[in-house]
Amino acid sequence: ENWARIIPRAYPRLRSWRERRDFAAVGSATGVAAAFYAPVGGAIFAAEEGASHLSTRLMWRCFSAACVTVIVEYLFRSCFEGTFLYGRAIYNLSKFNGLPGQFTYRSTPSFAFLELFNFAAMGVVNGVVGAIFVELNKWINNLRRKYIRTWRVKFVEIFVLAAISSSLMFLLPFLPAVSTCRSLDNVRAEQTYFHRFNCDEGYYNDLATLLIAPTAGTSINLLFWENKDAFSGISCLVAGAVHLLLVVLIFGMSIGMGIFVPLLYIGACFGRAFATVVSSANVRTYAIVGSVATVAGVTRILVSLTVIMVQTTGLPYFVSPFMIVSITAKVVGRWCFGGEGIYDEIMKSKSLPFLDEEPPPIASMSVLKAKDVISPRPLVLMQPEMRVGDLIEILKSTPNGDFPVVDPARNDALIGSIPREMLIHLLCHKERFVHLDSEATAGDHSDLPRSAPIALGDDFYEEGHLMPTLEAVERGILEDGSKDMIISIAQHIQLSPYTFNEEGSAERAYELFRTLGLRHLIVTGLDSKPIGIITRADLKFLEKIDKVERGCRGQETAVDAPPGPVGPIV
Repeated sequence: ENWARIIPRAYPRLRSWRERRDFAAVGSATGVAAAFYAPVGGAIFAAEEGASHLSTRLMWRCFSAACVTVIVEYLFRSCFEGTFLYGRAIYNLSKFNGLPGQFTYRSTPSFAFLELFNFAAMGVVNGVVGAIFVELNKWINNLRRKYIRTWRVKFVEIFVLAAISSSLMFLLPFLPAVSTCRSLDNVRAEQTYFHRFNCDEGYYNDLATLLIAPTAGTSINLLFWENKDAFSGISCLVAGAVHLLLVVLIFGMSIGMGIFVPLLYIGACFGRAFATVVSSANVRTYAIVGSVATVAGVTRILVSLTVIMVQTTGLPYFVSPFMIVSITAKVVGRWCFGGEGIYDEIMKSKSLPFLDEEPPPIASMSVLKAKDVISPRPLVLMQPEMRVGDLIEILKSTPNGDFPVVDPARNDALIGSIPREMLIHLLCHKERFVHLDSEATAGDHSDLPRSAPIALGDDFYEEGHLMPTLEAVERGILEDGSKDMIISIAQHIQLSPYTFNEEGSAERAYELFRTLGLRHLIVTGLDSKPIGIITRADLKFLEKIDKVERGCRGQETAVDAPPGPVGPIV
C-alpha cells in the first residue's frame, strides 16, 4: 500500500496494479541495460525473466526505458572523462571489451568448428555445477530463514562471512603452491590493474590480482583479454572456486548483491583454467564462453544472456558458442534435480506466484475444472452500501486485493468488483458516510449505472490521505464513533470484471492469467452468481501437485496446504 507514496499525485493512473506490474518488468530491463550497456539485452531479459505478462506495449516501454538509460549513462561517462565534444571509439563503451592498454595489442578470439563440441561439453559440466549450486543455496537459505531471523543474528552472520571472505582473499596469495609472481613486461593492460602484493619490483602476484581487483570490470576483462601466460591455471581455478563458495554462502543474505557478474567471473576463471592446460586452446575464447556457460547453468537464461554477452564483448560471431553452451547448460541443469534456475527458486521461497508460460500438465486434464482450483478461503462479497464497521472488519480479516460486489436486490447477482485501495480511500472521506435511517440508503440498486467506474481524483490524494494504512483509518473512525454509519461504494465499482464459469477447464483459466496478466478471476456458477475466486497462488499450487503426481522428487510423498502469500493474494 505504500508503493504509491513515490508516485506523484498528478498521475493517479500510475498507481494501478497494472502499472505496478509493468514497472517491475521495466525496472529489470533498465537495470540490465545500466549494468552492461545493453538496451536490447535488457528488454529481452525483461521479457524472458522479468514479466509474467508480455505485450507489445510492455516491450516498447522496456526497450524505450533501456535506451534512455544507456544514453544517459553514455552522457555522464563522456562528461566525466572529458570526451563530450570530441567523442571516443565506440568499443570503449562496451562493458567487457577490454581495458586501457589492451585495445592496441588485443587479438580477436577465434574458434574452430570442432571446438563447438568442446563448448557443448562445457555446457554439460556447467549445467551440473549450476544445479548443485542452486540446491546448495536453497538448503542454506532454508536454514537461514529458520535460524537467522532477528537483526542482531543477521548482523553477526554478515560480519562472520565478511571476515571469512577477507581472510581468504588476503591469505591465499601468500601460498606459493597456488600463486606465482609474473613479470609486468608480458601484460597488455596498464600495469596499474595488476597487484604486486608480495612480489618483487616489476612483478605481480597473479592470484592476488584476480582476488583483489574489482570483479565487475577489471578482473573479468583481464580474464577475457590477457595473454595466455598472464595467469596460471591453478590461480584461475582457485580464484573461481573461492568465489563460487562465497557466492553460495552469501547469496540470500540480508545484503544487497547481484549474482550475474560474480557468475561471469567464476565461469571466466574456470574456462581460462581449462584453456591453460590445452596447448591449442585460445584462452580468451574459453574464458568468454565459460562465463556464459556458468551463468546459464545457474540462472537457466537463454536468449537474453546471449544478446547481453554479444553486446558487452563486441563479438557478434560468438552467438553460436553462446547459444550452444546456454542450451546445454539449461537442459542438463533441469535434468539433474528437476528444479528451476536460481531466480525462479528465489520467487518460490518467497511465495511469489509467478506463473510459467506453459501450464503444468495436470492442468490439461479434462476432468480438472475451474471449480476444483478456486481459493480455499471463504468467498467475501461486498454490497453497494455497507456498514462502515463491517467493511473495516472485512478488510482486516481478508488480504484480498479485489472484492466481488453483488446486488442483494437481484438475488446476489454479480455487479462488478472493487479494489482494496479504493475501499481504504473511501473510508478516509467521512463526509461520504450517511446514517442508517437516511433517505440515501433507501434507493433500489437495480438501476445502477452501466458506465465506466469513477476514477480516484486528486481529492483522494490530498496531503495526509496518501495511501493511509488500514490501522490509521480504523483509529480515526473509532475516535468519532462512525462505525455504525453507511458508506456507498456503488459509484466506484468496476463493472463487468473478468469472470469464468465453474465448468470451464483449469488449463483455460491458466491461459487467461498468462495472456491477460490477471491477478484474480471470479468464478461464477450456472446461475451467474459468484462462487469463488481463482488467484495466481492457486494456479501456482498446481505445479507442486503435478510434481508429486509425476514423482519428480522422491522425498515428496504428500501435498501440503498451499502456503499463504506474503502480501495480498489477488
